[in-house]
Amino acid sequence: MAGPPDDDPIPDESTESGEPSESENEPGEQDDPVTDDEPSIEAEDFEDTSAASSATAEKATQGGPGPDEQYCPSCGSIIKKQAEICPECGVRPTGTGSSNEKDRIAAGIFALLLGGIGVHKFYLGQTKMGILYLCFFWTGIPAIVGFIEGIIYLTKSDEEFQRRYVP
Repeated sequence: MAGPPDDDPIPDESTESGEPSESENEPGEQDDPVTDDEPSIEAEDFEDTSAASSATAEKATQGGPGPDEQYCPSCGSIIKKQAEICPECGVRPTGTGSSNEKDRIAAGIFALLLGGIGVHKFYLGQTKMGILYLCFFWTGIPAIVGFIEGIIYLTKSDEEFQRRYVP
């Protein structure tokens, strides 16, 4: 059975040997809380973990995402358009492979071949214009306009086509 704890402090090594221990300092010296056994943590250790965040913050302050970048819909960080998952928050962006994108080549071929009856307008979601083409197809004017529109569609870049003709 253990007895009550002693009230006597543990004897200090300096009292027994007469020399000060390593923990005692000379007058004017300060205790250094970091010993050689413990690793020191410095500011440069944290720079690598926040490098992506700071790069994203820098781009955001420089005027937004570049031509091949977009904002993450969840956290707002700048990510690549081809990214399947945001590296900051782990959310899958919904903007990739948008269902409202229309094929420029298909719209151009529809306009060249079937522009007289407005098929290209229906394909692009412009129903009212498609009906207007159908109403006047007997005049031949929609066929001429459709042919010209087909050439215009095929000469535009994909990005410009999406921006201008797809709602």
